[in-house]
Amino acid sequence: MKRFGLNNTASAFGLLLVVVAIAWWLIVFSKVMDSGNLGFSQSVVCLGTSSVLCDLAMSLCSASHFLDIRYYSPYLLWFGVAVLSAALLNRLRTS
Repeated sequence: MKRFGLNNTASAFGLLLVVVAIAWWLIVFSKVMDSGNLGFSQSVVCLGTSSVLCDLAMSLCSASHFLDIRYYSPYLLWFGVAVLSAALLNRLRTS
């Protein structure tokens, strides 16, 4: 029986971070898109970047969210991508 191992744990953790970041973005920007401040294609850019346009759209969104989350930051997404990339590079190096 094969152990789960550090590499698999890092992959699972990185994937979890990416999924949580996407869910966080969806919670915030679904209300931003519903309010008409940004369209879908403009909102997708905010998933991976922080810009004045994204910050302005979030601040103009006055709709209440079911978790009362009003701000999204892409740092969690990039940290998850970094952890997944490190796990992939480690897997390639050890195979």
